[in-house]
Amino acid sequence: MEVLKGSYKQKSFQSLKDLGQQGSSAAPGVRPTKSLQTSPIGSWTSLSHLRLEKLAEGSGWEELQDYGLEELRDGFFDASYSRPQRVAATEPPVSTSPKAQSPLAVRCKAFRDRLRVHWKAVVKFTVAYLAAMFLCLVRPASDWIGDVYSCFLPVAVLIHHPVRTVGVQLEITVQSIVGLALGQGWSALWWYVCSVARVGRHEGALLFLSLVLSGLWSSWLAAAYGRLVYMSVSFGITATFFATSMPPSEGSLPIWRHFWDQGMSYLFGLLLSLLVCIFLFPRFGHATIGRGFSSAANDLKHLLDYLVDARYCNDIPMLVEAQENAVSAIDVRLSEGYREFANQFSITRFDGKLLEQLRNSLTIAASPLRSLPLGHGLLTNVELERFHQARPQSAPENTICVRDADDHYEDQAIKTEESANLGLACGSTDLCSAIIRDKFSETIFDLIMELIHALNSLQVGLNNISESNVSASERADIKANILACLSNLHDRIRRLDIKYKEFGRAGLFTSELLLNPKSSDALVFLRYIRQCAKHMTKVLEVFLQLNASVHWRVIPPKYQWHRAIHRLSHQCALDQGASFLWNYFQTKRDVDDAFEMIYNSYTSKHHEVSDLFSRQGMRPRIRAFDHKDFAVHSTSNPIRYKLWQLNNSLLGPESRWARKFTVVLVALCLPGWLPGSKVWYREYHCLWAPIIYVILSNRRNSSNWRALYKRLAGCVLGVFWAWCANQAKHYSNPFIIATFSVLLCIPLAFNYFAYNRRKSTLAALICFTVPALVTFFLEEHTTASLWKQAWTTGVALLIGTFCSIPINWFIWTFTARSELSLAVSGLLMHLSQSYQIVAGRYLYRDTDDHPNDLTRSLASIREVRLSQSLLATRALVRSAVSEPNIVSEFRAYLFDELLDHFSVLLERLIEARRLGQHFQVWDRDPNTETTRALLSLRRDNVASVIFIFYMLSNCFSSGSKVPKYLPNPIFVRKKLFDTFMKLAEDASARGTSAHSSTPAAPNNTDPSSPSSAGQDHWDEVYAICFSRAFTDISVELQRIIDLAKEILGQEGD
Repeated sequence: MEVLKGSYKQKSFQSLKDLGQQGSSAAPGVRPTKSLQTSPIGSWTSLSHLRLEKLAEGSGWEELQDYGLEELRDGFFDASYSRPQRVAATEPPVSTSPKAQSPLAVRCKAFRDRLRVHWKAVVKFTVAYLAAMFLCLVRPASDWIGDVYSCFLPVAVLIHHPVRTVGVQLEITVQSIVGLALGQGWSALWWYVCSVARVGRHEGALLFLSLVLSGLWSSWLAAAYGRLVYMSVSFGITATFFATSMPPSEGSLPIWRHFWDQGMSYLFGLLLSLLVCIFLFPRFGHATIGRGFSSAANDLKHLLDYLVDARYCNDIPMLVEAQENAVSAIDVRLSEGYREFANQFSITRFDGKLLEQLRNSLTIAASPLRSLPLGHGLLTNVELERFHQARPQSAPENTICVRDADDHYEDQAIKTEESANLGLACGSTDLCSAIIRDKFSETIFDLIMELIHALNSLQVGLNNISESNVSASERADIKANILACLSNLHDRIRRLDIKYKEFGRAGLFTSELLLNPKSSDALVFLRYIRQCAKHMTKVLEVFLQLNASVHWRVIPPKYQWHRAIHRLSHQCALDQGASFLWNYFQTKRDVDDAFEMIYNSYTSKHHEVSDLFSRQGMRPRIRAFDHKDFAVHSTSNPIRYKLWQLNNSLLGPESRWARKFTVVLVALCLPGWLPGSKVWYREYHCLWAPIIYVILSNRRNSSNWRALYKRLAGCVLGVFWAWCANQAKHYSNPFIIATFSVLLCIPLAFNYFAYNRRKSTLAALICFTVPALVTFFLEEHTTASLWKQAWTTGVALLIGTFCSIPINWFIWTFTARSELSLAVSGLLMHLSQSYQIVAGRYLYRDTDDHPNDLTRSLASIREVRLSQSLLATRALVRSAVSEPNIVSEFRAYLFDELLDHFSVLLERLIEARRLGQHFQVWDRDPNTETTRALLSLRRDNVASVIFIFYMLSNCFSSGSKVPKYLPNPIFVRKKLFDTFMKLAEDASARGTSAHSSTPAAPNNTDPSSPSSAGQDHWDEVYAICFSRAFTDISVELQRIIDLAKEILGQEGD
């Protein structure tokens, strides 16, 4: 009976103890292998096996006895455990002495650099603010706009400042106008109710109800849908103003002119910011996205430069840093920049679809570089210096008509006697590396240099077409340059392919060479550079189309609405404060959605599970990878799931924040409704306390005492400056107030943009603007009246500002530290899903079910999203460090080390995914008996890793201690290799190994043909590197277990 791959119903090796006594009778079950010389049994696992044995011996673990019990049921697995040991405490990093104060010259240079970058933003911000102040200080204009309430005009300018792209500014202006209209409509309704049929005798209760409803709705809307925050703030400001500005005496008619005063002032502020944004240093997003692509190409070029630079080629830390920077440039900065571009109205010269294709093709081209072995030893200092000296003397070849690199070229080289001798003498490690270096170093150097030249040309071309005045002749020059790069790149790829074939036909692939880690790294390095170059040709082709389609066009937002509604533009997120947290939550939502989509996607070519089992009478069996194992949804009823989503949104954290926010808002407005205080509350404009509270509050800003001190200090400075502006000679002189505005606005604007102190600067400017203008409109200007008005209003602003931060410290508190545990839990879950996909879809995939284009595309999305999630979580750690230590000391170094291991784990998963698609693990087994014997052990290895991931994920999400007994991933994998080597030795002793009893290959495959032999060689290389990557995953996972126990604690301790 034929053994079905992936079926756990077959007997395991432990149940086949008589296998070693069967002699040669097992020969019919032997699977054909293709090369005796290059595929020794166990060679692809021997290096990893040796490493695991050393780790097991050196760690002092004591394996627990399993008494020979074996799990044979579907859906269960056997795990290997070690006796728990006390986790050694990780020493915190040595704290360095505080840095000495930078010299004055250095600080002046840093100041000049910041000024050179942000001077346009400072000018735009200052012009808009001063224009708003001038309109308020010119009495005829201010009387018509809104009289004393014209101070809403500069406040609206400050909230919606013009230093944004035109598309974003237009969007937030429309949002705020809608919020203003809704707020005035809502308030007009309640004012009408308060003035009809004597209902308004106790209008405070009605206004209280109005404010409660509006506060709940506006705060929930901003918390649930981040993109609508400006509509929510405008609605909240308007509703709060009208809830506290009713006439102070019962029976008085409402002053309906207040609707004109507040509405026109706020509207004029919105339109003024929009006009300044459009006409003064306008930004349409065109140059920004062009610079983003250019910067990403430059970072890739730097990595390749270091690889062929004699000074840095052996500097592994420098190369790792350049590699990480290149990965971050593509996966994070370029990706975020394109999302920013696609999420807004843009006036650009780029075609949106071609720009997306360029982003995707550049991401694919950079993907092999993140798994590039850096210690390959293929390029040495001496050779690089020699190649660089010889390169200027040889003119580059511009071959225009070159066939595609994937075409098969006839190799004219023949096996020389020298090559044969080299192949026989390839036993030395150094000699193996020298042979590969001799054959490939010059060719790969030329290919890397051509890649650098292509990236440089791409960077220059992007910079040129990003300019608004690029001419047709310049575009023609760009096209000619890119075509030359494309031709040269094809030629270099062809030469490398010829070298491949020469190397394979020379008989240099030997078992000794393959068992040399340096050799396998060098061969993988060649393949990854070749893949990068091949994908780079696609990048250049897309850029040629982009260059040919350059003309001005308007591109509307094309981001998916269900994701765009939660995404706030970068500048707006900075303005809201705690931009790290905004970025973290946006990234977390995108990553969760992407993983749910990917994890539940069926990419197999077998449309039904039963397609794998076409025989009659056989029930469908559980596959090696089942998407229902860890599905997010616990119900298949769509209506029930939608109801759960609705209930979660109404009663979730957003709703809790809305209730807490509204309680504080009502408390700040309460004096405006009480008979004993509502007169002075309106007279001294204390209604600005709840208004500034609405403006400054942020649900996801934990902050600390230092942030509170800075915000309050800014408020005191603003109030003091406002009193000084009115108290100066010629009381409340508009020219003096305008002068004071200029003197305050310029440094604060620089502080706003250059140092990203957004909320404290905004609070300072509002606390200057409101007291200055309110005092300016007083009928009587005396020293006492100016002091009383300015400081009474200022104290109200201080109270509202003070409440905007501690609200997050009490009742349903938000802290970055509590969120960090959930972030780590999510990362563990996503890493587990990625591991399961790699194991099920790549390593143990079904027969004739190779990963297709869809599978690879989803893998690329998954890897990019995980990289973004890791960086966002690192930013969350930095936010957690700034929080005060109240209950216990926060050990950030443990989370930093944990995330470092996550990063290594992710890179190994990416490496395993790239390698696993090139070989079939079942073909590495010598016979079907071995495959059947190893099925349960392979199941145990994968299932143990997944089980550990999910146990740790649940511990972090619930805050529970880590169980004392968890499977030891090193022991489980070592057990698999032990069994594999024992089977190989038994088969060799019986004389039934593939070396002596391999049946003839199928008729359609000639194992002696050069192409078949070359493929066998590369299969062996990929298998060795894959085994090493999967072993690294087990090693890293054991260290993650120890760190989790140190962070959360261990049960029983």
